[in-house]
Amino acid sequence: MALLTSANWPRGRQLAPTFVAGPLVQAVQVLRVYPGLRMGVPAATTALVISCTPMLTAVVAARVFHVRIGLRQAAALVLGFGACRLGAVARSGPVARTAVEERAGGG
Repeated sequence: MALLTSANWPRGRQLAPTFVAGPLVQAVQVLRVYPGLRMGVPAATTALVISCTPMLTAVVAARVFHVRIGLRQAAALVLGFGACRLGAVARSGPVARTAVEERAGGG
C-alpha cells in the first residue's frame, strides 16, 4: 500500500519515535497479553484488543509528538475503530467459557 500511494518514509531524526514506540508497544502488548490469557481472558477478546493497537498508537503518537491527523488519516482511524467495534458486536453473542472456568469445571 505504501508503494502504491508513494508514502514518505521517515528518515534521519524522524526515525527516533519509531525506534522508541515500536519496541515499547510490543513490550507492553506481550507483558499484558500473556498474563491475561493465563487468567482466562478469551483469545478472541485478546485479538480484538490487539487489533485496536495501531489506531491507539496513531492517536497517542499524534498527541505526544504534536502531529496533525489529516482527513485521510482520520477516515482510516474511523474505519479501523469501526471494524474493531464490529468485531466486538459480533463477539457479544453467547459468551465462551474462559480457561479458568474450563479448569474449574464450571460453566
